[in-house]
Amino acid sequence: MKIDNPSELLEAYWHSVLGVTGNFSELLQDPSKLAENLTQIQQNPAQLFRDLVGKGKNIEQEFNNFFSNCICNKHRGARLPDYRVWGSEQVYPQPYELNGTEFYGFVVEGTMKNLQDLCDRSLNCPGSPVEYRPATHYIVVSFDAINDMRSKNKPDSEQGYFSEHEVVFWVLTLVGKKIGPFFQVERLAWFTPYIFVNNSFALLAGREVYGFPKQLGRVQIPKPDEGQDLFSLDTLMLKTFSPHTKAKENRLLEIKRTNSVHKPEPIKTYDSLENFMLDGIELLFGYDGSIDVPGIGFPLKIAEYLIKEEAPAVCLKQFRDVEDGTKACYQAIVEFLMVTTRFYRGQLLSFGDSGHKYELNIYNFESEPIVKDLGLHYQSSDKEVVKVPIKLSFYLNFDFILNPGKVIWERP
Repeated sequence: MKIDNPSELLEAYWHSVLGVTGNFSELLQDPSKLAENLTQIQQNPAQLFRDLVGKGKNIEQEFNNFFSNCICNKHRGARLPDYRVWGSEQVYPQPYELNGTEFYGFVVEGTMKNLQDLCDRSLNCPGSPVEYRPATHYIVVSFDAINDMRSKNKPDSEQGYFSEHEVVFWVLTLVGKKIGPFFQVERLAWFTPYIFVNNSFALLAGREVYGFPKQLGRVQIPKPDEGQDLFSLDTLMLKTFSPHTKAKENRLLEIKRTNSVHKPEPIKTYDSLENFMLDGIELLFGYDGSIDVPGIGFPLKIAEYLIKEEAPAVCLKQFRDVEDGTKACYQAIVEFLMVTTRFYRGQLLSFGDSGHKYELNIYNFESEPIVKDLGLHYQSSDKEVVKVPIKLSFYLNFDFILNPGKVIWERP
């Protein structure tokens, strides 16, 4: 606080008044704190004033969040302006239909502490009504080809469609609230801290509508009948951070099949998504699909959440401010559902030493700290590449809808 700044001085006194109100409320609940407050007034009045200002700021923030989330959001649609469309528009309105999806998934292992740090940096905002925690150390790396993506509703659905190749890192999170010493889980949501797509339509719609942190890249995905030998991603990156480093397009990651059998057969095939999910959960988590979550007091059966034909997801949607690039002019946590509308087939490609054998190679670039952010377990590492073992791999073919989302928290 600057004493010579009248506006900041007035703001500080306003926050201190709110802080006194908060202290008075606490004294009504616990009168024994009166002696402690009187002692602080006598011994360190300056520190008491700073504490009251801090408490007042928290009270004001809580009120603003309550007003924004519980009152303003009820009338949010009515107060928003119409979206203005012009000739070069590439962001079509949601919901989106995504048909003919060929999805290759590769399960790797991360570190819970790194994943929690990532959730705290990206999703856990002060004043948010919920908290996000990693549900498991398993991470799914997907290479998927979407044949037909378009707006679902007319007239936009009749204007055309586009295809998309993408690479996604999927982190499963627990969504809940801390009540005393316990964490109450309300639902699960998939968080995608890294996602790469091969065209501008997918990039812009994903970033602007949902907040996906999408980047452009060249994605190689083999056809289902080609043997699935090599999956790769090339994108524009900085090798090291320095004033003399020029961004160049390079290979960021690749998944290679390491056994020499030509077109090995899948371990098992599926005609329903539920049967595939039940088998995958049993292989990774045991026969009952339970995980131990610190703070909830009992094992959580994630199978009950994952066997549905809908997958909830969460994103941090934000835009840099035009006047101060270190600030966000808009910031929100949003959730939405990806709903499977038709399932064609599935295959379990590998598990442990059975079936296809794959290895994930991630090349070291300072602008893409994937290994560090996720705490990936690796077999070997050098200055150029990190070799990550793959625990389980699978293939799915399905159609789905990407539904409109919900604002969970929005910074006032």
